[in-house]
Amino acid sequence: MKNKINIILTVLAAVLLVLGLYLLIKPYWQNYLQDGKINEVLEEMGTVATEQIEDSQEIAPVKEIEVTFSADQYVVAGEEWEEFPSTQDTDTTATDDQNIVRVNTYARLDIPSIGFSMPVADEATLYSLRISIGHHASTARIGAVGNAVLFGHRGYRTGRYFNEVHKIKPGDEIRIVTKDNTYIYEMVKSIDIDPSELWNKMKEPTDKARVILVSCTPLKNTKNLNRGDLRILVYGELKKIIPLG
Repeated sequence: MKNKINIILTVLAAVLLVLGLYLLIKPYWQNYLQDGKINEVLEEMGTVATEQIEDSQEIAPVKEIEVTFSADQYVVAGEEWEEFPSTQDTDTTATDDQNIVRVNTYARLDIPSIGFSMPVADEATLYSLRISIGHHASTARIGAVGNAVLFGHRGYRTGRYFNEVHKIKPGDEIRIVTKDNTYIYEMVKSIDIDPSELWNKMKEPTDKARVILVSCTPLKNTKNLNRGDLRILVYGELKKIIPLG
């Protein structure tokens, strides 16, 4: 009887050990898969790593591509509560097979000061935000007068998604590269707002061509706020358009 109990305890300990390792490794494995897919998309679009580009005149055009993947792939931890209330998650990304989604990427967002480079999708949906930055379809076109609003997850780890967006400083370049042009914006300010203010900020009248980067803040729980309670908005104003041959 004693031997049987020892065997059961040993098996239980082994199961708990395996479960603990799985829970420990799972986030890193998810990050690995997400990063791999993002890099794959960037490569297919014809991207040069941001840190290799010193002169904005050297930037090459990107390709517009359609990315397909399973609806249960590349899930971002916490996306169920980090989802932004103004983004539209419709079934327009679904194919005939409802388990497959499509994301159309048409541009690349580069922020050299923080070593950031990610694809930009033409919608801000649950799925597009997993592998790209999402351009809210109801806002201004890139380079046009008005607010072009780009959503991105904050992410849990340094250097992933918009995790370091708060480090962008006034005067830093925010570059958006398409198949035709490079749009050079200059960061002018950032603000923290309650999510209830977001829609009004997105639709705020302006006679300038602006880009607004939107993500969650604060970075971690505080005494008065939980992670994701606020939104950080980073504003950039268009300074130059460089045609790409």
